[in-house]
Amino acid sequence: MISHYFHTIRYLKLKQIFFRVFFYLTRPSINKSSKFDLRILKNNFCLPIQKKPTLLKREKFFFLNKSETLSEIGWNGSSNKISKLWRYNQHYFDDLNALGFSNRKEWHKYLITNWINENSIGKGIGWEPYTTSLRIVNWIKWHLLGNSLSDNFAQSLEKQAQWLFKRIEWHILGNHLFSNAKALVFAGLFFSNKNAKKWLKTGLKIIHEELNEQVLNDGGNFERSPMYHSIFLEDLLDLINIARVYPNVISEVQVNKWIKVTKSMLKWLNTMVHPDGEIAFFNQILDSLFEKNIPAKTSALALENK
Repeated sequence: MISHYFHTIRYLKLKQIFFRVFFYLTRPSINKSSKFDLRILKNNFCLPIQKKPTLLKREKFFFLNKSETLSEIGWNGSSNKISKLWRYNQHYFDDLNALGFSNRKEWHKYLITNWINENSIGKGIGWEPYTTSLRIVNWIKWHLLGNSLSDNFAQSLEKQAQWLFKRIEWHILGNHLFSNAKALVFAGLFFSNKNAKKWLKTGLKIIHEELNEQVLNDGGNFERSPMYHSIFLEDLLDLINIARVYPNVISEVQVNKWIKVTKSMLKWLNTMVHPDGEIAFFNQILDSLFEKNIPAKTSALALENK
């Protein structure tokens, strides 16, 4: 047992060890009555990458080839038939921006209201930092695409951002940390108050550092997995998208760096997909592919058209 712990801890950074202990021993508090305004929109939010719908009916979810009904399973609770990953997907709210999302607007309003009523602050899978990060982004995207958030929705969103700011996943790092930072930037641009300034500043700092850490010289993500690479690339495209909705808030230098990195990542992805546009199941470095510049087809966004 001691040997297992030793060989696990030996590969962790000191920061990771510290924050694992810190998060275990502490519980953040948030200001439930904080005041805020929404930042004024300057430009339209471009339609983001759209995934397949995961909502079959108002309360019927479909994830990982398995469908479940909200009234039967709720938002939390352990069950042998429901995996934690399935629950994670339930709390992401990806369907808000999936194909045909406008046809499910009333379902989405119902689910957001239900989530707020059934998920107390800081309790359950839905308040883990990673699920909170993805949900914050999806709710804001949904609003920016013409589905105006009510005051109640916006208040919940602001509380979620407060919570995330105090639960950044320094103990995990990698794609989790980048997702946290992305959500803080989204919330920092969306809201206008003292909290939002802190979120934006922290999110931008992490993104700057993680771009240098997680994107290699050939444009590939340091995980060397086309799947993780694609997720990271989508995050960058979303950041560029929302930066243009609120121009001149983020420095042009930083946005231009995002664009430069995105182009490099698109080139890498073009090389790592099959002729049908699907990504390769690949997790090794093949420098020879890039040296030979082997062509491949992909449906990735053409950034040059933006």
